[in-house]
Amino acid sequence: MKLSLGRGTVVRAVLILGCTLIVVNQPVHAWMTISTGGREPLDDIGWRKGVVEFANLPSRVSWTHVEGTNGDSFTLKYEGDIEAFNDALTVFAKICAPRLEVVIHDWRGRGPEEREADGELVCWSFLPVNPSLFHTWHNNFRRGRWDPPIPAWPPRIHVYVKEKGPIEWDDVEVPHGIEVIDKRASAAPVRPVGGGLLEGGVYEISSELPIEGASIIPVIDQWNEESESVPVVVTDENGAFKLERIPRRGFHVNAEAERYVPRDTGVYRNAGFTYEKRAVYLARAVTVAGTVIDPDGNPVAGAQVRAHDPIGFDGLPYPMVYEPQPVITDENGRFKVTGLPKGRIHFEILRDSGWFSWSSEPYPAPARDIRLMAWPTGTVRGRVVDSESNPLPPGVWVLLILPGDRIEHFCDRETIGENGTFELGNIPPGKYLLGQDDSGLWDGTDPAAQAVVVKGGRVTEVALVFPTPPDAEPRTGTAGR
Repeated sequence: MKLSLGRGTVVRAVLILGCTLIVVNQPVHAWMTISTGGREPLDDIGWRKGVVEFANLPSRVSWTHVEGTNGDSFTLKYEGDIEAFNDALTVFAKICAPRLEVVIHDWRGRGPEEREADGELVCWSFLPVNPSLFHTWHNNFRRGRWDPPIPAWPPRIHVYVKEKGPIEWDDVEVPHGIEVIDKRASAAPVRPVGGGLLEGGVYEISSELPIEGASIIPVIDQWNEESESVPVVVTDENGAFKLERIPRRGFHVNAEAERYVPRDTGVYRNAGFTYEKRAVYLARAVTVAGTVIDPDGNPVAGAQVRAHDPIGFDGLPYPMVYEPQPVITDENGRFKVTGLPKGRIHFEILRDSGWFSWSSEPYPAPARDIRLMAWPTGTVRGRVVDSESNPLPPGVWVLLILPGDRIEHFCDRETIGENGTFELGNIPPGKYLLGQDDSGLWDGTDPAAQAVVVKGGRVTEVALVFPTPPDAEPRTGTAGR
């Protein structure tokens, strides 16, 4: 399937994930598009001044663009010898940005440096950033509500070097103004033996006292049968740990200890002899209890309460290994969630329970009696016919959106059944648009678009006319944004 992004790129694959996220007071389906290409010219899509000239160097062999609910990223890959790389650095130095970075890596002989499809060697890669999109995703979108703001990433080159290879670093001429970051094993303060080395310490998040007996657990991809296992290690009396002789691979590293909340410490990637040192902070497990009430102050029974996106005692996000499962309120509207990290926590009421709520501000953890306000959801029910009043066949999509920025707003969809009927349930109250074409609904060009008002606890009846024969699938393949 191909999808034009309207800027010279063509989508080769479209992925629509089956989960539901809640964003800026409205739920939204997760989505992702992956675009790929080769040596064809790329247009400037909001990059910094000078980036498009570097992007279109003749040494480029491929590009990949990933866009979705988790962000937007571009990766450009290049092939060439030392002369081509030095020429590329001259162009790179002309980019107008507060900071320019070149990261040196050991040649791995596989992975990003070699494209198995056509055998072309990739000697360096470039990660351009659209600052406006970056701030939209990271500082003004979902993350911006509880993660600390971060500056837009600088233009960055990753170069892969080795002795007698296409690029030897001693022959590289680095122009003034470029920051060099050396990630080679030879630059590490410790020389790993027999593979990679990951060491560090585990501490209690508030007192920063060491935690003895904590388990450091490498999480290996289970679907890769050829993966070499990495043993679990346990911290000593000083909270110290050391993972040695790690095979060439990447994996998540989890930390767990009794009475503490397991934490995902991030990904470790070994290019052969990669050394890394990290500090891990674990939070005590606590309980948050409370009551869900409706706008009149009455308790709500049967509401699904989900805790999410915890913030540790240090004020930073706390990535949990095991997400808390939703709990159901009892007949008095009471709920209790255990195993949360000490600090602060966000809550939402899942709309599948017929109620809806979203906390933009976190609640303290632990807590004994917080109050969550919930609003009843509504239903949109109707029938779809063509321009001659004939009911459309089953399988045609009906799309519903909340007008506004598609990144931050609600979208739902359903296929019609017999006699052109459809029903969209558990919709938060609000003013929506119904139609047949998601791109047309967002930009106002869908001829079938119809405004609809959803009220909590009520059924809204509608009649839709699709003037053109719609496809069996949403036209752009991106329904669910």
